[in-house]
Amino acid sequence: ADSEALAGNVTASVAVSFATGGTYQLQTRCGDAAGNVGLGTMTALTVNPVTVDVTAPAVDGISPTYAQVNLSQSYSVAYSDNVGVTGCTLYVDGNSQGLMNLSGSANNGTANLSVNLSSMGNHTFQARCHDAAGNLGSGTLTTVNASAAATVDLTPPTMPGYRECLQLHDRHLGQWIAYLYAPCP
Repeated sequence: ADSEALAGNVTASVAVSFATGGTYQLQTRCGDAAGNVGLGTMTALTVNPVTVDVTAPAVDGISPTYAQVNLSQSYSVAYSDNVGVTGCTLYVDGNSQGLMNLSGSANNGTANLSVNLSSMGNHTFQARCHDAAGNLGSGTLTTVNASAAATVDLTPPTMPGYRECLQLHDRHLGQWIAYLYAPCP
């Protein structure tokens, strides 16, 4: 370290960096203008190596791979990480749909989010998950096909000249009889 002329009782500090972890022996040495040198007590210093997380989370593809237009569908993805996932975002056609809900453990779990697609055809889905160190893992690009929503016709058919009639039990005959769209007796 650099030397500097100091007078009286002085406290000094120095910054030291270590390339690797381990135990190091430190000793201070001070001298005066007359050439006298004093040695401090030998001190053991243990340096613990810092572990840096550089592993990105592993993220699977999205499921399911189908949808109906204008109908909310929950999509999920499995993830894993050596330290722990802190969040996942769902992307549809390159646009963020927001943070997914995480379940399971931080090291191994599932993320899901409900999405409502407004147009038919193929859409590209992808989940991206990050850990506390900021490592980002991207899932496989998954094609989801959105089809038209099924329609149910609840309007009964009509027949000109007939009125609707449903008779389930004939009291005179004592038996069950059904008449549908026929002249009523």
